[in-house]
Amino acid sequence: MTEQVSSGFGLAAFDWAIIIVLAISTLMSLRRGFLKEALSLGTWIAAFIVARQFHEPMDQLLEIQIIDPLMRSIAAFAALFIGTLLVGAALGFLLG
Repeated sequence: MTEQVSSGFGLAAFDWAIIIVLAISTLMSLRRGFLKEALSLGTWIAAFIVARQFHEPMDQLLEIQIIDPLMRSIAAFAALFIGTLLVGAALGFLLG
């Protein structure tokens, strides 16, 4: 008959090894998930800052294409905001 090497709580050494591997894997996943979410939040903040900062020059570039000033301003802001989000998503994909 085989004897099990047992430690505290009646668990075998193999059980403890599995628990340790799962704990390490969980901590790594939490870290990776945190970084991904932090990058996502940073991308949204950057998108707002970029759109706010550069929508007026973009508005001037769109004068020929869009006649209505309100629609032109909305289009400029939206294009910059969405463009920055896409760049952030691409960076997140490459890093993650």
